[in-house]
Amino acid sequence: MALTYLGDKIMKKILFSASLALALFACSGSDDPNPTPLGTSSVTPSSSSGNDISSSSSSSSDVTASSSSGDNTLSSSSSDVTASSSSIDDTPIFACVMTATAGTKNMPISPAPTATCDGHPVTSGGLTWIPGNYIPVVAGPLVVSVTANLGPCQGMTAECPSITVHEPTLTCNMTATTGKVGLHIDPAPTVSCSGSPVTTGLTWTPANHTPHAAGNVEVSVTVENGVCAGKTAECGNITVEDEGLYETKQGFSPNGWYEYRPDALYLKKKPKDNDGNDYEAVLIGDQVWMAENLRVNVEGSVCRDLETSTAKIIECDNHPYGRVYNWNMIMDEEESSNFNPSGVRGICPDGWHLPSKVEWDILVEFAKETASTMGLTGTEGYILHSLLKSKKSYLDGDGYGWHNNSGGEDNFGFSVLPGGDLTATGNFSTTHNAASFWYATQSATNANGAMNRSFSAASSQENALVQKTTLRSVRCVKDPD
Repeated sequence: MALTYLGDKIMKKILFSASLALALFACSGSDDPNPTPLGTSSVTPSSSSGNDISSSSSSSSDVTASSSSGDNTLSSSSSDVTASSSSIDDTPIFACVMTATAGTKNMPISPAPTATCDGHPVTSGGLTWIPGNYIPVVAGPLVVSVTANLGPCQGMTAECPSITVHEPTLTCNMTATTGKVGLHIDPAPTVSCSGSPVTTGLTWTPANHTPHAAGNVEVSVTVENGVCAGKTAECGNITVEDEGLYETKQGFSPNGWYEYRPDALYLKKKPKDNDGNDYEAVLIGDQVWMAENLRVNVEGSVCRDLETSTAKIIECDNHPYGRVYNWNMIMDEEESSNFNPSGVRGICPDGWHLPSKVEWDILVEFAKETASTMGLTGTEGYILHSLLKSKKSYLDGDGYGWHNNSGGEDNFGFSVLPGGDLTATGNFSTTHNAASFWYATQSATNANGAMNRSFSAASSQENALVQKTTLRSVRCVKDPD
């Protein structure tokens, strides 16, 4: 840009000198009966007008017409015509070009304003805008300005036309008019911020747009981040029917080791195993999972000794971690499955089954989708650690829970506790900082292995191959109605 600007100035000087020479040449050939005597006048550009020609006496810049031979002769000294640089305006023109007349708070002005220096576009990298990046942060009248940081116009500031800035508008669109307790509103309501769809950072009422009570239910949504952060939109009301399957709970379970989530839906009719143990069960997405580890007594199964933390014991009824089993124990001679549902009851209560990899994947995807709407970011392992693990800390002093406050937030009531894992002949390998759950799905590469999901102090991962002889925890899933 600087070279272009300099070239423009040189060209202006050349054109001015050429015009002056032509004018003088025309004057030298005129029929003026009283020509100016030789050496008594000169023509120079006036600094006041830039283009006027005036006569003055000058020894170094004379323009004369010779009359000694009767011919019209143009002669000059060593510097015939001097165009004074002071006659050219050296100050560039810096300007802002903006066609927008209105904008939205926290959103870039559109179309974006631009800047020019002597008519040449200035790249955005050499500009400082007010407001920054031409994004208004307050509503109301606003004057936009821009300062050049580089080039011929460096240090110059230009004001753009003023605009009116409006608050962003949060809108919820819900077409459903009816729903059922424990089921997502269908079709799901959608959210937009000033016309742009919003899919993350949303907090719904009721939670996960799933009604928890029958009657006339008001649905609303709040945005946690982005342009519409802090705004709430009313979606409308729906009529919710209660089929009597679920209920909300608060406090702790009768056995004392399970803390209820007040925004979760629990199955009213608890599953009961062959030993008569019943279990809390919670609705997560479209699945109903046991909220506690299976503890039915199967020959060879054991649990962690809470006294020593790593030793195994056999008599462990009513244990907060439940029992651990090898893969053959839980399958009860049934075949591997990777279907949804798996169709493998195994040692689960009647009406329940062992989850396949596909069913665990459904739970994982629901957790990730929920994390996205919450604005929770991170790896899959971190998200599952945060949303599925119990908050219970071993430091509470009652002998169980996650060591070093490494529990999660237990957003769904799934409440993973560190039941641990061990080899057939060894003791528990960790101290209250690991959990591991069997799939009903055999390893794809080794018939002696199966798949599982493990949780550590700060993460979770799927394992494609673990030996079937190792002992791990079990969660069961409710059969479809």
